[in-house]
Amino acid sequence: MSSKPEEGARKAVEAETNCLGEAARLFFPGHHVFAGSGVSSGLSGSVFARVDASGNSWCLRRWPSDFELARLHFIHRALQESRAGGFSGVPDLARTRDGETVLALADGLYDAQEWVTGEPLSPTVSEGSMPNVVVALSSARIASLVTAVAHFHRSAMRFSSELASFANPLSARLPVLSEGAITFQDALSERVRFGADGRECRLTLRWLEAFPHLIEAAGTACDTFDQELADEYTLNHGDLWPAHAYFEGDEFTGFTDFEFLCFASPAFDLAQVILHFGGWHVREDVLQSYERVAPLSDMDRLIVPIEAGMHLTSEGYWSLNALYGDTSSRTTMEQRAAHVRNLRDLAGSLEAVDLELENLGR
Repeated sequence: MSSKPEEGARKAVEAETNCLGEAARLFFPGHHVFAGSGVSSGLSGSVFARVDASGNSWCLRRWPSDFELARLHFIHRALQESRAGGFSGVPDLARTRDGETVLALADGLYDAQEWVTGEPLSPTVSEGSMPNVVVALSSARIASLVTAVAHFHRSAMRFSSELASFANPLSARLPVLSEGAITFQDALSERVRFGADGRECRLTLRWLEAFPHLIEAAGTACDTFDQELADEYTLNHGDLWPAHAYFEGDEFTGFTDFEFLCFASPAFDLAQVILHFGGWHVREDVLQSYERVAPLSDMDRLIVPIEAGMHLTSEGYWSLNALYGDTSSRTTMEQRAAHVRNLRDLAGSLEAVDLELENLGR
């Protein structure tokens, strides 16, 4: 006999599968094959299914319950603009009979994006959510990825000035990050000293010691240039991790996971590419590959280490909170291992970026 929690979980899965099936019928009213469903391996909590219809494969997705309709419409408009601008590395969108790309059903939002060919650069998991992890790429793959990022940025240039409400400028993010650092720094330092052992303790303390300096140096560097110039908008993916970039061999095939699409300096995406796919030592190779397609201003180049410092601080705090914060007891062993791995893999970039920001502020 099954327990009540197990019975409740079974009914929830059954209800979600039924909703996905109904969404599939509304997006693909003709013959289609509902090929199975699952839960995103990321932390969004979205549910998806693969649907084959009319010779194409689609990722039918129920978005998280708290996802805003206006943001989803923005994402769809951005993907459509990018494809219209000649970039094939983002998915096409299915439409209902009414021509809509977003379906509201049973208090949920659904869409169907073209299934991306190839494989992600980091492995997916069969169940449960996992943090994204860093993966070092060959020079050929980095060049292919960066070229794709540049084409993506250029493809939506006509769109970039239209929706300032979806901007994510550096000048707005730095104060928020600084305030968060003040809140967490002391509590985390104490928890690390009492809760971490040996090498892990030395690693995490190294990060905690770097945070205040990274934020101060980023703020000092920002003071050296005109913030209005720094806030020139380009459509950015905003979440460039190996799990969201698909390849066939050395050739890039497409991006996925567009929840964090935003307008910002191209340095926002470029800093993530550098940190997540190779490390700070590949920075110049990344920038040169990008400029073969799209020019970078001196200001864009200046902002790259600032964006890198802010991203390292944000990711580092998130990992340390997962490991030692108030909710650390809910972090699984697999999630814990991924967070520690990222802290180790990013440690070299942490020191290099810290040094560069210090030099920028002089």
